[in-house]
Amino acid sequence: MKDYYVNTKFNVHNTFFDCVQVLPKDLQAPLLFALPDHTRFTLIDFPLHLPLELLGVDTCMKVLTAIMLECKVVMQSRDYNALSMSVMAFVSMLYPLEYMFPVIPLLPTCMTQAEQLFLAPTPYIIGIPSSFFPYKKDFELPTDIWLIDLDSNKITHGKNEELPPLPDPEGTHLKNHLKQALASMSMTPQPIKNLDALAQNPETWKRRESFSSQTGFNPLIYGNDVDSVDVATRVAMIRFFNSSNILGNFSEHTRTLRLYPRPVVAFQMYSFLKSRPVRSHFTAKLARTQAVEFFAEWSLCPQNVVFLRVQTSVFDPLLIGDKPKWYAHQLQSIEFKVYDENSSLGQAVTSVVEIPSDENPTDESGSDSDGAESTSSSYSSLSDFVTDMVNSEIDGDTPCEYLYSLMLCIH
Repeated sequence: MKDYYVNTKFNVHNTFFDCVQVLPKDLQAPLLFALPDHTRFTLIDFPLHLPLELLGVDTCMKVLTAIMLECKVVMQSRDYNALSMSVMAFVSMLYPLEYMFPVIPLLPTCMTQAEQLFLAPTPYIIGIPSSFFPYKKDFELPTDIWLIDLDSNKITHGKNEELPPLPDPEGTHLKNHLKQALASMSMTPQPIKNLDALAQNPETWKRRESFSSQTGFNPLIYGNDVDSVDVATRVAMIRFFNSSNILGNFSEHTRTLRLYPRPVVAFQMYSFLKSRPVRSHFTAKLARTQAVEFFAEWSLCPQNVVFLRVQTSVFDPLLIGDKPKWYAHQLQSIEFKVYDENSSLGQAVTSVVEIPSDENPTDESGSDSDGAESTSSSYSSLSDFVTDMVNSEIDGDTPCEYLYSLMLCIH
């Protein structure tokens, strides 16, 4: 469905969205299918902050550092769903950089000779079930692999060198931003739904516009629902990459040698490293990765420019969010009904919707106020239920001792 929608003409112009009615609107809200334009984050249909919750911010940053420096990373978990989504979340958190090597969200245990993939000479990110290695008893894991257990929150590595720490203060700001974003989901009330009510208040907009790059996470801007926290996570990563000690002013150290048919860009790495206010081992290793080299070419004509908007202090999900709830009101709806109103199923569904409700007043016990005998299955007390059960004509062998003991418990 997603691949089909990406290739439709409606997505090219970003002026339409599909509104699919599986059932009448009175029974179920319609399904919305829309894709953001190039000025917003690309659509992610899984929780981006999931690794932060499973591993914690500190451990998650170590894993992300290994991925950014293009180490071999293997993740394992008993939960296949959480495993595959965590792998994809780590890859998505690299934006505006792009991971240039193989990614396997879930490598099945039953696949013959699947363990041979770990011997590949290139970096990779592979997710495996916790039962993978017990079934591969004759296989010895290479020493240059970082093994992350999502269930026990442990990182195991062989004889490979230690990861360099993130430079300060950028690393500290990133961790604080992510911790505040996760903590906002436990705020009261929870969640702030799209900030729809607050958005109409002029005073609220003044407070939203007063946000600066020095204040960190501001829940009044992002909100504290899951989708807004994911946007805040992506914004935090862009601000980290754009900081002065990481990739700030990156384009000043690139030289375009050719534009067509494919751009050829020379990245002047040594002048770039000398320009950093605080030189760090992390930045030196990051500048030598394939992701940074590709970023030099991709940034000439980027397919998505939201990282440029974040650099100009645009952080609001209403402006850069990837979910349709933030921009569907700007598009034209194309409605499509799955069910046929003239079919037997459609007539049955319509009849259910059109059944009038009983408007006769009732008392607290559910009986009619005119004193007539009620046929409702609701009872004001357990004693009424037992009395009706004894006096009823229900066939069956009900022990009298059980009914007698039940009556004693009630009285």
